[in-house]
Amino acid sequence: MQNSGLPKLIYALLAAVGLIYFSLLYPQLPNVMASHFNASGAATASMPKSGFFLLFLFVAVFASIPVFLVPRQMAALPQDRINLPNKAYWLAPERRDETMQYLGMQMGWFGCALLALLLCGFYFAISANLKPDHQFDSTSFLAGLGAFTAFIIVWLVRLMGHFRKPQ
Repeated sequence: MQNSGLPKLIYALLAAVGLIYFSLLYPQLPNVMASHFNASGAATASMPKSGFFLLFLFVAVFASIPVFLVPRQMAALPQDRINLPNKAYWLAPERRDETMQYLGMQMGWFGCALLALLLCGFYFAISANLKPDHQFDSTSFLAGLGAFTAFIIVWLVRLMGHFRKPQ
């Protein structure tokens, strides 16, 4: 079994690097920042710099829910409240702890991917605010969104494969 603490460590490192990086850029940013962009990358809305960063913190904290809260809540649920393929097998007393550890690890990887996508979006928004034309790099962000989508597909296939019918 892999270490379920690894994705939590990576999540914490991603969050710390993001907070440090964005806090270093904070003084360089305008007091009113472009905060919403259309598909072509043009700014369509703005907000105060402090509100922009509070939103970033709120979103980062919200993204931590699948990493830290959901696995604990799921482990505390009775078996009949958990929806899992072949749950009688996977939640049998001799396998329940290992199953919950695996689910916790998988939720941790999901949280890392989600936080990476959020950091990517904030990075491009901040980069746009550092440019005179406030142009958002939509193409690069779509590449990040594509990578996140590919991760989710692979993650789901592996998750469902893990819980296939035991032999």
